[in-house]
Order: sequence, then structure tokens, then C-alpha cells
Amino acid sequence: MNSSILARLRWSYIGFGVTVALVFPVYAQFFVDWKPGMFVWFVVGCVVADEVRKLAEKTTAATGEIESVLALIRGRIEAAVDKSGDSLRQMSETRRLSEDTGTALDQIVDSIAGLTREIGNVAEMASDQQTISTVVLDRIQENEENTDEAARRAGACTNTCKDLAELSRDLMAEVSKFRLAT
Repeated sequence: MNSSILARLRWSYIGFGVTVALVFPVYAQFFVDWKPGMFVWFVVGCVVADEVRKLAEKTTAATGEIESVLALIRGRIEAAVDKSGDSLRQMSETRRLSEDTGTALDQIVDSIAGLTREIGNVAEMASDQQTISTVVLDRIQENEENTDEAARRAGACTNTCKDLAELSRDLMAEVSKFRLAT
């Protein structure tokens, strides 16, 4: 029930009780020719009016209690609505933080993927460098072998030159024999 309806009902009972308690004795005093049984009805009317007054007081008290219970319920409902709103805000904030965390994790995964690519590139370059180093070492070894071959041939050429020089001296000695004899 609405509290304003209860308040109107309470005032109606109070108004009826006051009206009966005030109007009936005045009416009876001036307009009624008292007969022996009428006084009993007057007393009954006063008792009924008193009971109506008591009922109105009880109704007023009950209305007050109902209003306080309704106020308590209203307060609890408002607190629940506030808590619900706070929970909704917290859920929204948690969802936003989760999205931010997901974005950060995506960035970390992207960074790790980029780092993995860079490590792969470095490994590939190291492999290429090893291959190139092997080729360079092979070329150095070939150059060393060629140098050794050139040194061997130079030595052979030197020996041949020595032999040729000796043959030239021998030839000159032989040729000089022919000149003296002439």
C-alpha cells in the first residue's frame, strides 16, 4: 500500500472518531428529548466513539510502523541499487583493464615474434658468415698451396737457372778453348 493512502485512511478514522465524540453529545443535549433508553444508546455511542478513537490510534501507530518499514525497505533497495551500480562500474573497469592487458599481451607477442625474426636473421647471418669464413679459409688454403707451388717452381727455376749458369760457364769455357786455338 502507498503511504499516502495509509495516511488518508488514518486521518479518516481520527476524523470520524472526533466527529462522533464532539457532535453527538452536542446534538443530544440540544435536540433530543431524553427518554430513559436513550441515555444507554448515548453511552453506547460514546463507547463506540472511544473504540473508534482507539482503533484510529492503533491504525496511526500501525501506519507509522508500516511507513518506517517501507522507509527501511526503500533504504535497503537504494543501497542495493547503489551497490549494483558500483558493481557495474567495477565490472566495466575490470573489462577495460582486461582489454588493456590483452592489448599489452598482444604487443608482447608481437615483440617476441619480431625478436624471434631478428634472432633468425642473426642466426642466418652467422650461418652465412660461417659459410663465407669456410670459403675464405678454403681460398687462403688454396693461396697457400699456390704460394707453396710457386715457391717450389721458383726453387726449380732457380735450380734450372743455376744449371743454366753452370752450363753457360761450361759453354764459355769450351768456346774460349776454340778461340785460343785459332
